[in-house]
Amino acid sequence: MLFWNETEYNNFNRGALTATPTYVVTAPLGISSYASALYDTQKKYNSSASVYYYSTGYSPTAVLTPTAPSGTGSQSEYAELTYKDNSPTGKAWLGRYDICSTDAWEENYRGSFNDPFGLFSKTLLFRHLTSKLVFYVIRDASMTSKERVRRVTVDHVRTFHQGKEDITNLQSPTTFKWMPFDDNNLKSLVFIDNYTNSIAYLNSQTLGNLKQPEYGYMPIEAQTLPDTVLFTSGLDDPVMADLETPLDSVYVCGDLDRKGGFTTGQGDLYLKMNIQAQFTYASEFPTGYTDDNAQVFYKKWVDQSVPVYGLDGNPINSFLPGYEYRIYIHFYKTGVYLEAKKVKWKEGGTHYVDFGGNTTTTN
Repeated sequence: MLFWNETEYNNFNRGALTATPTYVVTAPLGISSYASALYDTQKKYNSSASVYYYSTGYSPTAVLTPTAPSGTGSQSEYAELTYKDNSPTGKAWLGRYDICSTDAWEENYRGSFNDPFGLFSKTLLFRHLTSKLVFYVIRDASMTSKERVRRVTVDHVRTFHQGKEDITNLQSPTTFKWMPFDDNNLKSLVFIDNYTNSIAYLNSQTLGNLKQPEYGYMPIEAQTLPDTVLFTSGLDDPVMADLETPLDSVYVCGDLDRKGGFTTGQGDLYLKMNIQAQFTYASEFPTGYTDDNAQVFYKKWVDQSVPVYGLDGNPINSFLPGYEYRIYIHFYKTGVYLEAKKVKWKEGGTHYVDFGGNTTTTN
């Protein structure tokens, strides 16, 4: 969280070169930890009751570094945020974090000695800057007691538009710029349902009149995820029959422009991917076997395509921030069937993401 005095706050929003926050505070826990308990920043208000501090912010600090834009006349240090890969192998963490912005709400995100932060009417909202893709696996009931499935993996996930030769890997944003909300960044797409619903809820519980924020971080650059990214649960548990089991998730974005907008594709959006799973006809997976054991075998499906449908049941043409897109992998005796649809992002709570690859807590 960044806390600004009024002058610096206005300078920051106008893109001033020297805007500097009074306090910079990094909360030690995740956002959801403070949904029902206040966080003491250990910072002091001005002793004058009429002096306010204004708040903006971003999350998570583990992978975001404030970096003033390069070139002559660079802006405030916090004018841009850059994705910082702190993994030992490089790119391993790309797409694994839910990146959020706390926008500029001049009349609401401010506090003073007599009118402090922490009041319900000053609840800070974090806006998702990415789209969340979640892979689910389902074993059809017809396979019960006949064929078991586990160790499902998905790789080479790509997108394309129907009738176009524009196959590209998934991409995740890496640069975020503080900018005003206007027609350039497609304001109608930024304020998606769960964000505006939160605003409406706060208005219903207080006498306040929350308006849409005027400034916030927007993704302006992205990197493609390498083909080597593997989506898997990392568990050996068999896939349950007729039960949606989450496999893995990734945070992505649609095509971006330098103005903070999300360009819409031409034609219906499709996902293409490779799928592999381990099978057995035995009553349970045997232990102590090798991969060439006759009781255990693998099946692989290459370049499987599926259209992505929206909330209204019609095909979409781009991923939009603040929404979740679920990809269901249905296993049948005769093969796999894919289904992909857009849903509203679950509000609040903790998102569990398995990174895999290491066995120690430190890694």
